[in-house]
Amino acid sequence: MQHRTVFEVMTHDVVTAAPATSFKEIARLFADHDISAVPVVDEDRRLLGVVEGGDTVAVTGDSAPDSQLGRQGQVTSK
Repeated sequence: MQHRTVFEVMTHDVVTAAPATSFKEIARLFADHDISAVPVVDEDRRLLGVVEGGDTVAVTGDSAPDSQLGRQGQVTSK
């Protein structure tokens, strides 16, 4: 069995979003990059959470309707 490192198999050019990114923009990132999750990072590129494709959108406060998303997603925090 070949021993590989995480570095060898991980994605290196990760598409990220800022906390203020709209759900419409996240949906565009999913479609444009053919991805199913987008890490949310702060200005220092520290991971704050991950937005994943899924069955529901779980957010607090105001949220965009699914029709604005273009697809449904799930918000997961660290």
